[in-house]
Amino acid sequence: VVVSGDVALSASSDQTVRVWNWQTGECLYVFHADAQMLSVAISDNFRMIVAGDRVGNVHFLRPNAALRRLMGVTDEPGGDA
Repeated sequence: VVVSGDVALSASSDQTVRVWNWQTGECLYVFHADAQMLSVAISDNFRMIVAGDRVGNVHFLRPNAALRRLMGVTDEPGGDA
């Protein structure tokens, strides 16, 4: 489990990576993989989630603007894309 701001991320043996609002307990997004997920991390600017699975694959997930808003992240004008 990784916690950053109001967001928590979990990697699970049920082959998912989940994005949570840890204050409300609401699941904001579920990524389904083909193997057990063992690790997860998020970049400081919330633009990249990296997750590793049991068979050695590394998954790079880019939250879209709608998910970033649900995560409580506001995109500043002129910020990095």
